[in-house]
Amino acid sequence: MAQSRRNGKIMHTNGGHLARLRSLYPSLRPAERRVADLLLAHSDLFAGLSSRRIGQRCRTSEATVVRFCQTLGYRGVPELKAKLIPDLRTAQGTLYSALSDRDGSAGVIEKVIRISIRSLEETLSILDPTLVERAVRAILRAKRVQFFGGGGGSGIAHIAVQKFLRLGIPAAQNFDAISQRLSLEFLRPGDVAVGLSYSGMTREVVEALTQARAKGVTTIAITNFARSALAKISDLTLLTAVVPPFAGSHAGPHRVTQLAVIEILTTALALKLLRNGRRVETSRGVSVDDERNRREQ
Repeated sequence: MAQSRRNGKIMHTNGGHLARLRSLYPSLRPAERRVADLLLAHSDLFAGLSSRRIGQRCRTSEATVVRFCQTLGYRGVPELKAKLIPDLRTAQGTLYSALSDRDGSAGVIEKVIRISIRSLEETLSILDPTLVERAVRAILRAKRVQFFGGGGGSGIAHIAVQKFLRLGIPAAQNFDAISQRLSLEFLRPGDVAVGLSYSGMTREVVEALTQARAKGVTTIAITNFARSALAKISDLTLLTAVVPPFAGSHAGPHRVTQLAVIEILTTALALKLLRNGRRVETSRGVSVDDERNRREQ
């Protein structure tokens, strides 16, 4: 999503309004969360209320309602209603009910794939192309790229390392606390550290990027929450937008969106390398240059 700034607030220029709300939700104050909850649960009711009536229903002041809107990047309630509520209604029209033990294979297939597609669509709306470009340039300048990921993020980090190595970009991943300490020792100013965490609160990932940044390393966060601890200590934050879980777990969709961001970075890097005359190996072990030459013959 293309974004610009006005008075320090991120302003939306190309959709993604609901994704932005979900990204900021954990960082909202309790009173602001009550306003967000009313909006998410009863968007039609919210649309017909004044800011004063919204405040009364949420047991807070009109000023808090306005501050909530400004936190999300809007001038006030009218702009929020005009831009966010249509996104919310579209999402409500496509969401699926929770999986249950009564669902057959066809229902499971549809629900899992639909929620993954929706998560990718919202990630498309919120991921800032300018930040992706800056991340690509930083990686190309770096002598070493180190990935840090805990839990499910560790598997995505492993895939990222393999993709980067195939492009000829020196990359590595830590697997435990000892290897994390050792990998930080080898990082130098100008290198890149990438942290993967859906919540942005994974302790070992936050600690690793904090230490890396203190050494002058460029830090890149891939997370779902714009004001998480990981996002706050990173130079660049590439946001994913996972639709709320439908079966008590967001593991599937959040891995899909993280992998999509890695694929975006890898593709952008490959194109930059090709423009600079570098040979780029494909998954079949054949360089893109070789394939292009064959087609031209």
